[in-house]
This record gives sequence, structure tokens and C-alpha cells, in this order.
Amino acid sequence: MTLWHGDAMERTYRVLTQDCDFERVFRRLEQDGLFQAFDCEWEEPDFPRWMAHCRRPDVLLLEGCIDGMPAGLLKLIPFMARTRCGEIGVVAYRDFFRHAAWLSRGAYLWCFEHMDCACLVGRVAAPNRHALAMAPAVGFRELCRIPQMCWHGRKQKFVDGVMMLATPETVQQAEV
Repeated sequence: MTLWHGDAMERTYRVLTQDCDFERVFRRLEQDGLFQAFDCEWEEPDFPRWMAHCRRPDVLLLEGCIDGMPAGLLKLIPFMARTRCGEIGVVAYRDFFRHAAWLSRGAYLWCFEHMDCACLVGRVAAPNRHALAMAPAVGFRELCRIPQMCWHGRKQKFVDGVMMLATPETVQQAEV
């Protein structure tokens, strides 16, 4: 799927399936210090665990590119098949933070168009003010806060987490 933002930038998405892509993404997340932002299950980067996770048949890794340059990543795990609800993790690489909302919203729209999803659920560490501020702009609504749900890498402790939910309608209506 290709979408345009403004007059100059092209946004594209591709599903990652190759070990070389998984390794490249691992190195980028490690370099940018984004493992905990991407997935609050990670206490620290662990390459063998990462590769095993990426190779699971129920994990979809969708890379977002801006003008052909890898700009971010979305992970989708369908965790409630009957209700067609998927759990996501999403991150924009540091060089592309300014495009995070636009890139993320496009990834969510891609999931709704190409996967059998009725809703997306994500976990955000409560101290991640940027993600919590961006969430409503891309169609996510807060469901609840859960004490000690997320590992915070910089603080080296568990922090409260926020469960967020989006539907195709809320993402389509978002203002990004």
C-alpha cells in the first residue's frame, strides 16, 4: 500500500519474512535504544530470543518506509481469534520520530485492510508521554491502566501500563 503525505513523501509497507531483515531490524532497534518502546516485554536486547520471536508463524512484522528508507516497525500478534483482535507493538526509528503518527496510522490502516482484524490493542508504559499523546491522534482510545504492567528499560523497573484500543472506524476518523 502506498499513501502520500504532503507533496513529497511516499509511505510504503512491507511484511518482513527473511532472517536478514529480522537481524537488520534487531540492530536498528538496539542502535536506537527502542526495544522497550517497541515491546514492554523486553528487559534488554537478546538476539536469539528476537530471532525465535520473529520466526513464529503467528507474528507479523510490518516495516514502514518513507521514500524507500526503513522508518519504523509494527508487530501484530492475533491474540483473540474469535473476536479478531490483534495485539500490536509499534515504533518509529529515531530519524523518523517526526513522522511517527503518520507512519503508525498508515500501518494500522494496512492491518485493517490486509488482515482479518476488527480491533487492535496495544500496551504503553505510562511514562511514555509521547506515545500516550500520539495515541488519540491515530485513533487509539485508553481502555485502562494496569499497575506494574510494563518494564521500563531506562528506569530498570516495572512501571504502570496503559491498554489502548483502536478500531477501523477510530483510525479512519483520526486527524493525522
